Amino acid sequence: MNLSVPLIDPDLTIALLAILLAFVYIGLWADRQPWSSKFPGVLITILGPFLLATLGIIPHDAPLYKTFFEYLLPMSIPLLLFSADLRQLLGEIGRTGLAFLIVVVSTVLSLSLLLLLFDFEEFGGIIAASQSAGLIGGSINLLSTLDILEVPSESTLRVTTIASYMVGASLFMFVLFAIPSFTRLIKVFGFTQDRGMYETESKSSNLDIHSPITVMDLARLLALAAGVVVLSYLLVEILEWVINSFMERGNETELSNYRLLAVTAVTLAFASSGNWVKPYTNNAFPIGTFVMYLYLAVIGPYADINIVINDAPKQFTYVLTACFLQLFIALCLARVLRLHLSELIVAMMACVTSQGAAVAIAVARGWRALIVPAVLAGLLGYACGTFVAILFYQLLTRFL
Repeated sequence: MNLSVPLIDPDLTIALLAILLAFVYIGLWADRQPWSSKFPGVLITILGPFLLATLGIIPHDAPLYKTFFEYLLPMSIPLLLFSADLRQLLGEIGRTGLAFLIVVVSTVLSLSLLLLLFDFEEFGGIIAASQSAGLIGGSINLLSTLDILEVPSESTLRVTTIASYMVGASLFMFVLFAIPSFTRLIKVFGFTQDRGMYETESKSSNLDIHSPITVMDLARLLALAAGVVVLSYLLVEILEWVINSFMERGNETELSNYRLLAVTAVTLAFASSGNWVKPYTNNAFPIGTFVMYLYLAVIGPYADINIVINDAPKQFTYVLTACFLQLFIALCLARVLRLHLSELIVAMMACVTSQGAAVAIAVARGWRALIVPAVLAGLLGYACGTFVAILFYQLLTRFL
């Protein structure tokens, strides 16, 4: 069953909200069950809406989804980081950079090797370079690379390249969420289960529904989180205005993509300003977890697998195969360089999909020390993705 028109209209907001909240509850409930280590509840929260959208029951796009994307992610970051230990997080910056380099190297290698198996004729270099931009820095970098390589906006090549990345990355995201549950695979690559700083609390305690959260707590924490977001956005706007005041007209700089980094920095500054903050930020993490799970529920419907199966099966297969080969290469490199599996997965999630998904897996798996590195890895990908892709394209055109 696959309907061209979904059973539930995109404008039927209350029905869509009820469905998404139901999957959030099921996911949170599943994470408290003994079998959650094998099949975490976060996968249910993502896969449930994805399957409903694929079957044509709920839409792939709706105004409600856009609203959630705009507000839920920035609101969740302060709630998740109010209790952060800044000294511990600073120690992760170097390891985050190493994990990011592993992702870049494994991405370029996998796409290069698979070009020997997939013949895209004269478009091979454009496809490989564009997909490398997406798998390193997300969809914004992929679109920028297509523009630089002068791929027409209405061309079949552009449409299929974008669709193949979006669906391939979405499906690969499910794999990354599930990998920590594959204990045999972890042992094959020589990893051990991450402990210590990467599991500061169990998932059950992170999601504890018995935490004494009052109505006053809820109102105070949501107001604080919203205030941090507003202040951060304002600082970005001021910085953008200052920079552009020295630029020639037509060469203005756009800093909106740095908003999440600003939210993270302001939150850490507030959380580290002294012990006086703690009474005001108690119980923030469970609320942030709920908000993040709701964000994850919205991710699922966006993956429209029918488009690529019908219009671009070859390029979709190329992208999805590249993702798995990239994962294999990255696991080998991470093992040699003694990175934790959790560090690699968070970096890959931030680069291949988004900062939001990387933060989400850190929360769902109890890797609270990796929330800030998730944001940093996503920022590195955004900053470098297009540059790496264009360099990659130049190398491909020279040697292939």
